[in-house]
Amino acid sequence: MGIDLEYEMLWELWSCKYDYLHQIIQELEEVKSWERERMTFWAWNGFTTVFCRSDNDNAIIFYEKRNNNTWEWEDKELEVPLEEIYSLMNDWLKYIDKWEEETGKKFPR
Repeated sequence: MGIDLEYEMLWELWSCKYDYLHQIIQELEEVKSWERERMTFWAWNGFTTVFCRSDNDNAIIFYEKRNNNTWEWEDKELEVPLEEIYSLMNDWLKYIDKWEEETGKKFPR
């Protein structure tokens, strides 16, 4: 999956386990429909946290990135349309489902 360098921190969301991914998608749907005021999720290695609110069309992503010049970690923040985060996570789940069906293997739960 290719990701624009502006969104490079999202690569680590692949580490979300299957059951957690289902939970994320359900909660994102609740935020989008105003059934839930806010939700937060993160990748398992902890470098990326996504914060979503029903009163904001954008998700706020907090992440750490290594500075290529100093090699020190820096805190970063980026706003991404909530709908794009939802689509990314939903598409990833559909990809996993198809992969499981085709291979007969199970993604980590």
